[in-house]
Formats: sequence, C-alpha cells, structure tokens
Amino acid sequence: AQSSGELPLALDIWHIKNVWDLQSVNWNERAEDKSWSVPGCGGTRDRSIRRASSITIKPGKDQQISVDLTEAFDRIAQGYEPDNGFLLSCADEYDSVLEFAPENAKIKTNERQRNHY
Repeated sequence: AQSSGELPLALDIWHIKNVWDLQSVNWNERAEDKSWSVPGCGGTRDRSIRRASSITIKPGKDQQISVDLTEAFDRIAQGYEPDNGFLLSCADEYDSVLEFAPENAKIKTNERQRNHY
C-alpha cells in the first residue's frame, strides 16, 4: 500500500451490516436496486457504529501493512456482528490516493480464526 499525499493517511475498518453483491455493488447501491442508506456505505445502518480496527499509512512509501482483526472475527463468531465483510474508509478527507496491489495481497489467519468458519 502507498499513500500519495503529503500527510499520513488514516484508514478505518468497519463491519458491513448489510449483504452486498460483488457483481453490482457501487457507491450508491449495495446490490441491484438496493441502495446504501448513505452513499459509499457511510451510514450506521450500513456499517457498524464501532470500528473493527484502524491503521495509519505513511505518505509516499511503498509498505506492507497488516491489521489484526482477531477481535473483529471473534465478534462475528459470537454473533455481535454479521459476516458481510469489511469496509476500508479514509478517516479524514485529504488529497491522497491509496494504492493497493491486490495481486500481492496475502491474507494470513491463525488457527483460531479458521475454526470459526
């Protein structure tokens, strides 16, 4: 990941409350003919009130980032949060772009998380 701005980029990670469709999701709709309550999954009817996690990315430097989502997965397994994925959003509005290379992404889970699903 890399932030192109001059300031660090603070990112928040939220549980998504509503089911969404990978093929048709966009800024305004979570599925065909099903709108987000606030565009971009920005409302508390669309995402959790409590952040699952947050991270800050330093500007102008390619870097690997990792986020501990153990507590977030525990909340899903215990039924406190739905299993609809996560939203990654900018905590502040800066003139920054986050570059992410999903082809290089590696998702690691520990045995405890694997047992939940």
